[in-house]
Amino acid sequence: MEFPLGELPKRVVLWTGDAELIEKGRRAGLRTICKTDLENLDRLLREIASAAKGTT
Repeated sequence: MEFPLGELPKRVVLWTGDAELIEKGRRAGLRTICKTDLENLDRLLREIASAAKGTT
């Protein structure tokens, strides 16, 4: 099933092990993280936490 990634809000983050979906998401302007890239996931979660606290 194809989903139009370009219609998702830009605040959506794709966390997947599917390399093709990662590339499609990036082309659609979404943040994408490979499931095996825990450093990047950790960085993203810290950014989100900082933004939620208003300390960016």
